[in-house]
Amino acid sequence: MKNIITSVILSFAIGYFVYSQENLKTKSFDGISINYSVFGDGKDVILFVHCWMCDQTYWRNQIDYFKDDYKVVTVDLGGHGKSGNNHNDWSISTLGNDVLSVINTLKFKNLVLVGHSMGGMVVLDAASKLNADNISVVLVDVIQNKFWPIPKDTVKKFILPFENDFKNYTKQYVKSIMFVEDSNDDLIEWIANDMSMGPPEIGVKLTFNLLTADYDEQINALTERQIPKFLINSDKWPLDSVFLDNMGFINKNISNVGHFIMLEKPQEFNELLKNLLRGTDTF
Repeated sequence: MKNIITSVILSFAIGYFVYSQENLKTKSFDGISINYSVFGDGKDVILFVHCWMCDQTYWRNQIDYFKDDYKVVTVDLGGHGKSGNNHNDWSISTLGNDVLSVINTLKFKNLVLVGHSMGGMVVLDAASKLNADNISVVLVDVIQNKFWPIPKDTVKKFILPFENDFKNYTKQYVKSIMFVEDSNDDLIEWIANDMSMGPPEIGVKLTFNLLTADYDEQINALTERQIPKFLINSDKWPLDSVFLDNMGFINKNISNVGHFIMLEKPQEFNELLKNLLRGTDTF
């Protein structure tokens, strides 16, 4: 009887290890440590990439929903969460290489890269460098129109308050810009506080690069390779549908939600993403 109980416990432990491996480590291109987690063991992989001054826990409402059918991977980009913070260059391209370092640890039949906000531009960069066509990208609330590249002088003025008082200005900015009237007050407070605790120097440098970079090359490269490019946007922001069509994006809006769609309306977001992956939503 004792041996049977031990066998059951070991089987459970092994099963948990297969389906949930958290705080795994790999090395990015310049040797810094990148922290990531894997849930589920499906042949198709969904890799979720968080936004500026956030971490992989922002995808917590997606893990259980998808892990039975897919291998779900979440990552802390360099300078975020439990990953290293000693990149020599803080840019979207550098963070794209962080994502590639995680992809290189995975085996998959198909790969879906899902990026929120800044993470969406990171996903574009990583996908454009990835030598594989069995991939697709889903960008969450980041491209509603062509915002790039913004003149450097304009961006320098924009980031000055962040340089002067990163913590307080980040908190103020997040609260005033990123939510709608019906957004949950506790969630607003948590996100604003969490993002304001990020490393100021890294945050400022990434903001400057994010806004001054030109993404046409990455988008065109994916279009030429016929990589599917999907958008899930909040209807809070104005949309340039002509531009999106010309650039080959397929867009779907979720209404009455702020910037953090996957946290504010997780059920609607998850169902939309599931239908997209299964090809049952015509957008």
